[in-house]
Amino acid sequence: MPTFEEAYYKIENKNIEIKDYIDKIHYEKIYCPECLTAPLHIVRKQNVCPYYASNSKQEHLEDCQHYEDYITKKNLNKLIESKNNEDEKRLEFLIDNNLQRAINLLIREETKRNNTVESFISNTTKNQLKASLNEYKYESIPRVSINRLLSKSGEFIDNYIIIWGNANVESKDYDRINSTTGKKFKIRKLIFRVKGNFKFSIQLSENQIKHYKELPQNSMNNGFAVFGLVKSNKGFLELKILTTVHLQYL
Repeated sequence: MPTFEEAYYKIENKNIEIKDYIDKIHYEKIYCPECLTAPLHIVRKQNVCPYYASNSKQEHLEDCQHYEDYITKKNLNKLIESKNNEDEKRLEFLIDNNLQRAINLLIREETKRNNTVESFISNTTKNQLKASLNEYKYESIPRVSINRLLSKSGEFIDNYIIIWGNANVESKDYDRINSTTGKKFKIRKLIFRVKGNFKFSIQLSENQIKHYKELPQNSMNNGFAVFGLVKSNKGFLELKILTTVHLQYL
């Protein structure tokens, strides 16, 4: 049974924390903060901090991370470090499908749940999964909205996760010198901001720059989903990506 620290309160279109929950106001009016669909309820037990919970995984949208069981950190790291061809295929299957599901949620949000688009999204995702489910088991990779990233950063540092949402993305190039060879090389830093506030950055190597498709100039509030390793650098969050394929824009 999935558990939550926040719940989506539809009437006011906002998330509420446990401390703000009031039975008379919120009872039977709160939902999953990611898919906004699965009903949640508050759980109070003796000697346990209160928390929100849904009745079952199946009440969530299929694109919600809470619809499936999670892959463990140990198994995910094992796939990333493995040089075995089958492990590499399974890893790409998991990353691709988890990224696509995050993008699907963004599409639903942008189109205000247009029935035609929703049907297309759902069928597309199902077809993608059917093609590979005979070989690979689908599992969720931990996913966090960019709006909640800083408040949850302590949980995610040194872990592989998916960050998703809408952000303004700045791109800046820097020249560097290899301290051993003296050779010049270039890096590119992608800075993700929400309402002008820094959230995290991604540093692209010279080779990754060649494969990165730049966003249109002056594009704002871009929908995105990205998989990588969260690191802290002098108090600022950085995401280290394995390949630019793991950064997808809407």
